[in-house]
Amino acid sequence: MPAAESAREYLQKRGLTEQTIKHWRIGFIPDQWELLTQYLLKKGYGIEDIIAAGLTIKKEGATNGKGFYDRFRGRIMFPIFDMYGSVVGFTGRVLIETEKSGGKYVNTPETPIYNKSSIVFALNFAKNIIKQKDLIVMVEGQMDVIACHQSGMENVVATSGTAMTEMQVRLLKRYSENMALAFDADTAGQNAAKRGIDIALTEGMNVRVIRIPEGEGKDPDEVLKKNPAVWFKAVEDARDIMVWYIERAFSLHDPKTPQGKQKIATEVLTEIARLPGAVTQDHWLNELASKLQLETSVLRD
Repeated sequence: MPAAESAREYLQKRGLTEQTIKHWRIGFIPDQWELLTQYLLKKGYGIEDIIAAGLTIKKEGATNGKGFYDRFRGRIMFPIFDMYGSVVGFTGRVLIETEKSGGKYVNTPETPIYNKSSIVFALNFAKNIIKQKDLIVMVEGQMDVIACHQSGMENVVATSGTAMTEMQVRLLKRYSENMALAFDADTAGQNAAKRGIDIALTEGMNVRVIRIPEGEGKDPDEVLKKNPAVWFKAVEDARDIMVWYIERAFSLHDPKTPQGKQKIATEVLTEIARLPGAVTQDHWLNELASKLQLETSVLRD
């Protein structure tokens, strides 16, 4: 459609190839109030079904085909697939942000077929490669996933901006128990990721953290545009989550003071306690004791 020209330009600017756009079935909906609703009604779908699918919103007091409007307007549309490849929802990214656009991203709400806590974005495309490589690479955004797949790293998935849930972790664990995780370096990003990491550790996953080198980009998509080799190396060099927890605690508190030592120990011991297996716990107790210059027995107590 001529109306989608600006959307095509935007995706080209973001570095997506024609083949990638087709593979992920990325689309566009023009900025009109009821274009999709009217189209689907003409196709013979019932208004209640269109509302239940999360595509149309019903205004209060709506009757006789009046008072219904499209949820997605003026947006690039990314289909969300279940693990079998069926489309169960959408993420719509606004093309031109205005006060009335209602946020940069709009997602399908919970529906009878879309439960976001049980969907892992791109698992339908990634699951066989995850099995082959015995590694799940978890990133934050859908564009990060698509950029990774386009660059040849196809064992990459995302939770679409929410913390990992138990259902998602159990689903992923069917394919591999090893996970390398990239998340925003800001505190909010770390805290959101931490909730999911705790669940993954409790479920017995081996979690490592991917660090993007300083100045190389804020997310995988950006790094891949600048220098794909940097991203591939960062994934290869991902470090055990416990190393990350220990380093983080030492950067937040002063290990030279008794109070700082106590805070570091309290924070890290909470994480060690989550680890399944006495041998693993013992290993990290020894690591922490040597860094804090304490007897392991003190930490064990």
